[in-house]
Amino acid sequence: MRDALARQFAAIHQSVQCAHSHTEIMMMTDFLLGSPLKGAMVECGCYKGGSTAKLSIVAKTSGRRLFVFDSFQGLPEPTEQDRIHHWFGDKRELHYTKGEYAGSLGDVTKHVEQFGAIDVCEFVPGFFSDTLPHFGEPSLSFIFLDVDYISSARDCLRYLWPKLATGGRLYTHEACIEEFIYGITDCTWWHETLGHCPPLLIGAGYGCGPDASALGYMEKRN
Repeated sequence: MRDALARQFAAIHQSVQCAHSHTEIMMMTDFLLGSPLKGAMVECGCYKGGSTAKLSIVAKTSGRRLFVFDSFQGLPEPTEQDRIHHWFGDKRELHYTKGEYAGSLGDVTKHVEQFGAIDVCEFVPGFFSDTLPHFGEPSLSFIFLDVDYISSARDCLRYLWPKLATGGRLYTHEACIEEFIYGITDCTWWHETLGHCPPLLIGAGYGCGPDASALGYMEKRN
């Protein structure tokens, strides 16, 4: 099954512009196929829909639903905190501007219809601060954040982390960004917002290996 999925993912990667690597998507796939949890999956930030198409196939294969949250307008205007970030270690600057990384809802759904399993997907357009407070799914098995901003990630953590089942994982695609790491693991924010210490971020700084340098994850524990 894994080899068949990998071949499907490679075909998608050739046809749709993707921000993730093949290794990164396969690492998340391995977790999902091996997890006994059957709660819904959530993707926040889907760009052109390449990751969405791949995750939708995994969702259908594993008997889950996939909820996709995105503005479908690109990034909002960055706050001062999010305007400039730096790569961990070498301090290269990463500048963000309004409208970057946009993928329209039409383009994303077209790609998922063509390459994925749109029948297991539900698309929720809008900014996270507006849509996530109304998300009613009670128990999640998996969350994937590719949201760039600390403020956006905190919205996702505020509303989604409490819904993640024990043993579930929240993956982020910004594990190599210094300010982002500190922003989503800030102890004061976690205590004030969620009432407990932040979980360990596996892959902080350098990702989950040379071919998954942006990927990190937090696993929900009791």
